[in-house]
Amino acid sequence: MIVEWILSIGAGIAEWALTLFPKFEPNQVANAAGQVANIGTVVGGMSPWVNWFALGGQVFIVVGLYLTFLTFRILRALLGHIPGIGGNG
Repeated sequence: MIVEWILSIGAGIAEWALTLFPKFEPNQVANAAGQVANIGTVVGGMSPWVNWFALGGQVFIVVGLYLTFLTFRILRALLGHIPGIGGNG
């Protein structure tokens, strides 16, 4: 009985939270090209405040380092299977 009461309160809160958002229509997803163009316009308009070239360079460096370390880990694991180099055989 107490669990039902707690679940009803949780369901009420979830229902209230869903009423805060506008109604969803499937056509919004099917015709999202205008919304994507709007996002591109907004992001492009941020260029006076955001140095996209520097941000792109930083992302490139982070992804490059991640791939380098991932390659190192894979090679180390593969070399661990070779007897006499670091394997158990």
